[in-house]
Amino acid sequence: MSTGLESYVGFAEESTWGTFEAATAFVPCRVANGALDREILKSEAIVNGNYVQDVTLTAAGNKTAAVEISMPLWRTDAAIVRLLLEHMFGTESGGNGSVATPFLYSPASHKGKGLSITIAKPRTDGTITPVGYEGCKITNWSIGIQPGQISTLDLSFVAETAAVVSAPTVSQTLVAPYTGAHAALTIAAGTRSVESLTISGENGLDTSRRFIGSDEIAEPLTTADRIFMVEPTVEFADATDLTTYFAAPAAQALVATLTAGNDVLRFTANGLMMEGGDPQVPGKQRLVQPLKYEAFTTAAGAQSTAILAELWDAGVPT
Repeated sequence: MSTGLESYVGFAEESTWGTFEAATAFVPCRVANGALDREILKSEAIVNGNYVQDVTLTAAGNKTAAVEISMPLWRTDAAIVRLLLEHMFGTESGGNGSVATPFLYSPASHKGKGLSITIAKPRTDGTITPVGYEGCKITNWSIGIQPGQISTLDLSFVAETAAVVSAPTVSQTLVAPYTGAHAALTIAAGTRSVESLTISGENGLDTSRRFIGSDEIAEPLTTADRIFMVEPTVEFADATDLTTYFAAPAAQALVATLTAGNDVLRFTANGLMMEGGDPQVPGKQRLVQPLKYEAFTTAAGAQSTAILAELWDAGVPT
């Protein structure tokens, strides 16, 4: 008998969006859900004496596929982290991950980009059925950091379609995850006592592009502003953030850093506007302050001024 313990998740970058590629990079995940929904079209025709639709009058309609994956946030020496960061943001630039030249990730077009994802679905008869989802694009993502816990990466994908595929050759390189114990956060160059931190992005993709001649979606394109949110919950230790929130907020800078050995993942946002920050008094416990920021660019055309991810895997920057 096979259970979820026998599953695996594999990724491959597509050379052409929507053309399936066999998985080449595998990563341990906490949750891997993939599904294809098929619409059944029903005729509005009146059939004398029929009170239930006749199957002859139905037809297969549009297909809609999606994938939801949750995984520990693995250290940056896992190549899959680089691939996913590029598809989360849109582009990878910079150097080679060294102290002087980190990999850089900033908002850019997702046009032409696609991932093929293979999810192994174990059957109770002991057989593994690999299902491939092609034309996958990240619609939204979220990184969660808490003290005493492994940091997490949650990804939502829209896919063009899905099918049973040939079993790939599975090879996993295990690396340690980031944890909350090695994270740091500064807001306007000041430190905070952070109880939790969420960094998230919505890629503004139009997932409803459909045309006659196909029951699958066309390549999703960006048709809305990208939204990046930074949401720390901090101990209410002074009134600095509250005063800022009550006043006419000005753009603030925030730096969040995760460190594990020689691996560093750092997020920098320069044009953060505060959308929430009023602490509540729910009872006798100490107060916490849920801060909520949205990232904006601070220079025309400079997308990296909204949010920039930097990745080092060959030495800790100073």
